[in-house]
Amino acid sequence: MTNVSLIVNLCHTQQTPSSKCSTNFEFMFQNAFSDALESKKIISLNTYGDNATWIGFVLAYTSEFVTIEHVSKYGQYDGVITLKVTDIERVDLDDEMCRSVNFLYHNTKEFSKLSKTYANLENDMGDFFSVLSECKEKNLICSIDTKELYLSCFVLNIDFEEIHILAIDTHGQKDGECHVKMEDIDYVSVGRLQEIRRLLLYNIHYRS
Repeated sequence: MTNVSLIVNLCHTQQTPSSKCSTNFEFMFQNAFSDALESKKIISLNTYGDNATWIGFVLAYTSEFVTIEHVSKYGQYDGVITLKVTDIERVDLDDEMCRSVNFLYHNTKEFSKLSKTYANLENDMGDFFSVLSECKEKNLICSIDTKELYLSCFVLNIDFEEIHILAIDTHGQKDGECHVKMEDIDYVSVGRLQEIRRLLLYNIHYRS
């Protein structure tokens, strides 16, 4: 797929948000809005200042405003957002984030199914070793936090001394293996939305 990324740093002189190269970029944005509306593709809008990113389906647009059906990073409907075109710094179509959210949006039943799988885990295990061992046995993504790192991962191997994990990034891609001492783990989480999201995306990358 072609990655359409429109970045407003192509101007040769420094611009403030109120005086940026509006004509050229607003024209390119209009083309992106039109493409997203006609093809019903998910679009990503990055705004100035607070680095906010809004992802969703374009519902309508003018030369001054764009309105989208906002979709959360978990693929769930999250209201309707209207933005000023002049506040938009970059527009993305077909990048990894858009593709990930689009897949989650169209696979809510599978998301719900995985949620139930996590909900059926034993709740009386009571210690890190037991929790992580069950995640390994059932091939589920969990998250571990230490003083140095926070990772969502598959458990590849575990004993009472250390855990061998495969890290999974926010788009469900493999992100390398590492070994962590059990004594360095501060907490473990299982079945949160971020873990279900990564597992579902992982499945389409490597198990479909």
